[in-house]
Amino acid sequence: MRSKQTGYEIRPADMQDAAAVAAVCNAWELISGTDERTSADGVRKSWQRSGVEIETDTRVVEVANLRIVGYALFSDSFSDYARLRGMIRMHPDYTNSAAESDLLDWIDTRAAGSLRRIPGGPRVALSHLAMVQDTARRDLLLAHGYTLVHHAIRMRFDLERTSHAGTFRSPAGVSIRLCDPSTDLPAVSAVVQEAFREHWGFVERTTKDDVTRYERWLKDDPGIDMGVWHLACIADEIVGVCLGTSNYGGNRKQAYIFTLGVRDAWRGKGVGRALLLHSIEVFRARDCIAVDLDVDTANLTGALRLYESAGMQPRWQTDEYEKELRAAD
Repeated sequence: MRSKQTGYEIRPADMQDAAAVAAVCNAWELISGTDERTSADGVRKSWQRSGVEIETDTRVVEVANLRIVGYALFSDSFSDYARLRGMIRMHPDYTNSAAESDLLDWIDTRAAGSLRRIPGGPRVALSHLAMVQDTARRDLLLAHGYTLVHHAIRMRFDLERTSHAGTFRSPAGVSIRLCDPSTDLPAVSAVVQEAFREHWGFVERTTKDDVTRYERWLKDDPGIDMGVWHLACIADEIVGVCLGTSNYGGNRKQAYIFTLGVRDAWRGKGVGRALLLHSIEVFRARDCIAVDLDVDTANLTGALRLYESAGMQPRWQTDEYEKELRAAD
């Protein structure tokens, strides 16, 4: 797609574009006030994930001098959630809003095509994330029929400035061990399904489908550090999980916790705190400089209070905008 009036072309990305796309993402992150960084290798890995087809699921904006100034990614690889996702990154030095609008139109069209492959039944929605201070992105999404539906806060424990995360004490009868992906994934799924069923956007999945999702995740990221997947157990029963990585976004000094959840009967008894503090100290031993996680501002389980009590501080807020593509049957 070429616009003669505005002087840019929108085309599918290819593997040779990875470094240029990473540069666009990093420039966007910098101006957005985050400290996340993307490597060319990280971009290539994102294009090699199961369910991603670079020809149909990516677009770059290229200006006349063959410089890439924008990037868009569409994902329906998690269509078992019936939630489709779009992502747009524009270089802050390129202020042509028409290109960003064209990328958003492409994502909408791509999502409509994907919708035809999703069996009827669950509600299907397309969502985008925007930084809370990004009023231009907010206005663009609203103009394209999206609605603000959700807020999340990025929390951080600064390992360089804090010597410890508090006293680690596992509740009586509870032990913490590493996850064995060959045997523990069904139990991990059961804990996560129970712990997050009241959270915003939750869609129940069968154990088989959820285990397949975890297996696909591990396959897509062969470098994942299973040494920071921790389970809280009572005898042989898994009652809590803390799943993270010590190499977030290709940064080997940055840790991130994807999931921290505890079964209902064990909430409020110190299991989540024990898992969190244990994980932080393991990340410290791996020479990480920070541990991040995201928390739903509408979380009903007191997660934000837990993270703050452990010494984590808010870094930034992201807002999620959504467009319903199909109501539930």
